[in-house]
Amino acid sequence: MLVRLTVGFSVMCPSSAAYRKNIRSADNLRFMVAAGTLAVVITPDLRAGLGLWKAYIIEPASFFIVFVNTIKTKTQIRGVVWGLGVLAVVIGCVTLLQYANILDIPGGYGLESPARATSIYPFPTAVGKIVGPIIGLFLGLLFGVSRFWRSTLWETVREQGFVIGVLVFSLMALLFSVSRGALVGALAASVVIS
Repeated sequence: MLVRLTVGFSVMCPSSAAYRKNIRSADNLRFMVAAGTLAVVITPDLRAGLGLWKAYIIEPASFFIVFVNTIKTKTQIRGVVWGLGVLAVVIGCVTLLQYANILDIPGGYGLESPARATSIYPFPTAVGKIVGPIIGLFLGLLFGVSRFWRSTLWETVREQGFVIGVLVFSLMALLFSVSRGALVGALAASVVIS
């Protein structure tokens, strides 16, 4: 089965210029799938192992293949990044409304001390799982924004304002959801990226 997956990845991607240009990504993908498959083979609980294998190995690998073969231009990349930023801002706004008791916090998480906002998700750690990686991405854009965005001064200022706004709302979402692991990850990302 592992051979079938690696051959399938090779057959699915050779037309992509990004795939041919960066063969190391394909090798990393093969290694990730091989390591995940080995972990499933030696796990004592095969059903749980297969579920995790599908969720954390196969689905991200499939998403990577589709993303690399679909998103090709800088405009498309910018659209994806803006979409992630808007998602983080919406999540931050909803956590703010929940923390201010304007919206209810489901599942009894509002009764904990401190209260843990859940935003649009059923549990607070989901906020950290979605917003944590977005913080890392936007920290990278903040420190390297002149290379990624357009070259005029007004466009750079506008883009930096959006990036800073996304970071503020994302950190607010993490603080109000009390996602300690995601906060540590965001701190580590800021140390590594800066």
